[in-house]
Amino acid sequence: FGTGFAIEPNLIATNAHVTKGVLDTARQLAAGGGTVVGVSAFQSETGLEVPLLEATVHPSYSGSTRSPDVGLFVTRSAVPSTLELASPESASSMRKGDAVQVNGFPGDVNSQIFSLNGYQPGLSVAQASLFSGTIQAIRNFDERVVVPPTVSVTDQYEYSMDTSPGTSGSPLLRDGKVVGVHNSGVINIVVRPGPNNQLTVDREILATASFGVHVKHLHNMIAEYRTGVLEADKRFRLPPPPELVNSAPAGGGGQNGGQSLIPAGGITLAGSVSNSSNPNVTHQIQLSINEA
Repeated sequence: FGTGFAIEPNLIATNAHVTKGVLDTARQLAAGGGTVVGVSAFQSETGLEVPLLEATVHPSYSGSTRSPDVGLFVTRSAVPSTLELASPESASSMRKGDAVQVNGFPGDVNSQIFSLNGYQPGLSVAQASLFSGTIQAIRNFDERVVVPPTVSVTDQYEYSMDTSPGTSGSPLLRDGKVVGVHNSGVINIVVRPGPNNQLTVDREILATASFGVHVKHLHNMIAEYRTGVLEADKRFRLPPPPELVNSAPAGGGGQNGGQSLIPAGGITLAGSVSNSSNPNVTHQIQLSINEA
């Protein structure tokens, strides 16, 4: 699902798209008759299971990685170690060329390691991978804003690392302190013909660049959590309660008011590409989209 890191004995920080992803998955499973019965985190290097009781989503998260993409998980029991958050002012002192690190679970690495037996929660011991790089750019979520490196306008850091899905929610570290939360990279989705003419979906890195949300948004998320007044879909217990799971159709919500844009029976799209000078070179693509 993603990566998280403990910042207090019972509080794990991650991305909003990770915490919200739990609710989205519960809704998708419910559409097919399934139910989420529990959600846990598993510690790197020990495999220790940490049951999760609650999830939060930053109230200003828009669904885009260019928004405050931070969230929290509340744990049932205390975790054995925590990371220290840098102050917003300290994080904003970073400049281009400064060394930073990300520690998380790249999905492509874990899929290769567990390809034979699969990941078995409670039995498999996943290892977080440490990435090193340098700050490449300092950004505001709005590219029209001039960004002198100050707390008020700095929202996101770009850094020289090749990350992959699974590292979402990893800590961005400088001198051992958290200066941001990693949330995205630059990739291209590629569809290729596989064995027996089956189509496979792969990713290609477009640039050696990844992005992390400034730690000030995590400090704000913690403050919002302390108030206890977040909306129902911004703070919910785990597993998600039925009334919340059933409040919107699977895949619904967002700007369309929860209404599905896929007609009953779904949509099938097909196409092909061929080479007139070589009839043996042909590619076919078919996409099926259903209401779920």
